[in-house]
Amino acid sequence: YLVNGSTCGLLAAISAVCKSGDSLIVARNCHKSVYNALRLLNIEPIYIMPEWNETLGMFGGIDKEVVKNTLLAHSKAKGIILVSPTYEGVISDIEQISELAHEAGIPLIVDAAHGAHFEYMRETEKKEDSNKALYLPAIRAGADLVIESLHKTLPAMTQCAILHEN
Repeated sequence: YLVNGSTCGLLAAISAVCKSGDSLIVARNCHKSVYNALRLLNIEPIYIMPEWNETLGMFGGIDKEVVKNTLLAHSKAKGIILVSPTYEGVISDIEQISELAHEAGIPLIVDAAHGAHFEYMRETEKKEDSNKALYLPAIRAGADLVIESLHKTLPAMTQCAILHEN
């Protein structure tokens, strides 16, 4: 349990995966606390961009092919960190991305600050819902370290968050 929000969970997760001088694959839409961690820990970011959704006029999720190509080009990366769901509710394919990370022998960190409620959405899904996998919590989808901000989408006091380890 984290009493000072997702920020300390993100710092802890990155600290657990990297040491000074290491490189980390970082989604460009990560929270500013991730950038603070990179600077504090002297970690070299390898940026990946979320997909641009022209219809909505905003960034979407991280494409698994982008992750795959980045892993091939940067075999010394110590891990991957991304946001899913985003502040706007966009979800990346955590199952596929975690498989790619594990094939490369590195952990996947997911900032799921806005997805703590996903565990409970699974219970209310209709059987015929073809998008039910979208609501799979990142920890159940294979991510190694997941940070959820309980106060954002569940009834918890301000700055209450949790760090899951898979």
